[in-house]
Amino acid sequence: MQFIFVLPGWEGFASDSRVLHDVVIMPNGLRVPTGYCYLIDGSYTNGEGFLAPYRGTRYHLSEWDGNIPRDHVEYFNMKHSKTRNVIERCFGLLKGRREMFVDPMEHEVFPLEPENRKDVNVIGTVKPSNQWTTWRNDIALQMYNEWRGRKIAREARAAEVEEITARDRRAARAARDARTAREARDTRS
Repeated sequence: MQFIFVLPGWEGFASDSRVLHDVVIMPNGLRVPTGYCYLIDGSYTNGEGFLAPYRGTRYHLSEWDGNIPRDHVEYFNMKHSKTRNVIERCFGLLKGRREMFVDPMEHEVFPLEPENRKDVNVIGTVKPSNQWTTWRNDIALQMYNEWRGRKIAREARAAEVEEITARDRRAARAARDARTAREARDTRS
């Protein structure tokens, strides 16, 4: 896991959205290049550069135990939750360490000096956007349709295998019956 930005010093009672808003507008704050996004939790606004889950829909992994998604919204939330769960586990592992290492190439990849960022188009505000919500819906629909396609294909293959297995069983039973009938005929002769 690579840390892109760290901001210590905020009080624990500060709201997540306020911290994120301030971090994005700071001169040397978090830079989200246009076309990229960060996965965020439901307490944030779903807006350009920040991909939040759908509200009012099943989200936590414990809610998915034994259940399958009914639509693209539930499917998106399930995948969002699984991804965030991995990230949270990584943070948990890092909390156990006593020291943090700095990547010596960090400043080479994305320099921190504002004058070196003039050619990079970055997101400068955190606000809800109909365009971003539509984009999230399109991604959710695409993910759900691909999943449904794979699920239907798996079910069709399973049905085909079952049909072949049933046909093979019938053929084996017919061969066994024919052999039994032949043996019975041969014993009578």
